Amino acid sequence: MMAFIGKAETFVTIEPILDFDVDHLCAIICEIKPAFVNIGADSKGCNLPEPSPAKIKELVRNLQTAGIVIRKKSNLSRLMDAK
Repeated sequence: MMAFIGKAETFVTIEPILDFDVDHLCAIICEIKPAFVNIGADSKGCNLPEPSPAKIKELVRNLQTAGIVIRKKSNLSRLMDAK
């Protein structure tokens, strides 16, 4: 039997990020209360349904407002800079 000692740090990774409902995803992540969230884009070119830059920015803003650290993978710039 293993004893749990201390508090484990929790994090969430969203990679590749797919199209999503901002409010729903924020609620799920905030319920988890992770120390940080990693966000990355599809780096394999699988033609997956991707969110708009506005949705990603809103997600990041909402999570940061909730006190969650966001770690953006370098490949996310492809989506964030899209017009």
